[in-house]
Amino acid sequence: MNVLDDARGMARLRALGARSVPVVARGGSYVFAQVIKDVAAFLGLDEPTAPALSAPELLDRYPAILAAGVRHARQMPDERLADELPNRPRSWRVLMHHVFRIPAAFLDFEEGKAPFTYENLVAPPPDELATGAAIAGFGEAVGDRFDRWAARVRDEDFSAPVQTYFGETTRHELLERTVWHTAQHVRQLASLLERAGLEPDRPLAGRPRRPAAYRPGVGLNASLASRRASVRRGVHGSPASPYLPAGHAALRGYGCPWIVRRPDPRSGAAASPEEPRRPDRMRPFRRDRRAAVPRP
Repeated sequence: MNVLDDARGMARLRALGARSVPVVARGGSYVFAQVIKDVAAFLGLDEPTAPALSAPELLDRYPAILAAGVRHARQMPDERLADELPNRPRSWRVLMHHVFRIPAAFLDFEEGKAPFTYENLVAPPPDELATGAAIAGFGEAVGDRFDRWAARVRDEDFSAPVQTYFGETTRHELLERTVWHTAQHVRQLASLLERAGLEPDRPLAGRPRRPAAYRPGVGLNASLASRRASVRRGVHGSPASPYLPAGHAALRGYGCPWIVRRPDPRSGAAASPEEPRRPDRMRPFRRDRRAAVPRP
């Protein structure tokens, strides 16, 4: 349910006591759908939830993703930077900057410069980053910084727990989340270039699309299975707009306006009229994440 467009969805979100999305709710209980192991535990799913790629593999793949983002930022026509994404109050310029704020916020945290906060992750672009070339330069600097950090930590243990604004996760999971989050938005930039009538320079594999699991009536298990695998397929959006991130892309303020609700089977409550239950589509929870992050 899109709580930006549906007042009933916002009312439900507030009734639950949740202040951000995405949320998975059952009965009167809910869990933030930011950490997949929390969602699996909430639903009672006995499935593996650890990252499919090792930390060194993620470190190896990330530079190519950032480089693609830099290429797309350089291509973006400056006259389009003030345009807003369809159905969402975010400009192209803000999105382009956000692509590189994601690794910058991660590195700030890793290097002990700042906690991993939502405010740092979505900090707006400064005035001097007013052109595609300037944002691309910022991206190159962040990429160089990541390369230096990765060389230092390659042999370190990434299994330790860390505290973030969305709760406790592991260092490995936060790295994985950083990589697929960036890849999602880099594909989004490629789609915007096409919208501007330009051919993206060496885009990442995959096309922007909305996962079926977040359409009304489709099983929640499928949405979990698509969370990281969808990085391969592209960004999520509404049927009318493939550019609006949704689903796994964010929690607590990435602007993803989705709340997924299913009745608690123990309560005997019926599904809401706008989201009829479809048992035939409740597919098993499966993990297909090794191909989720593009290879360099």
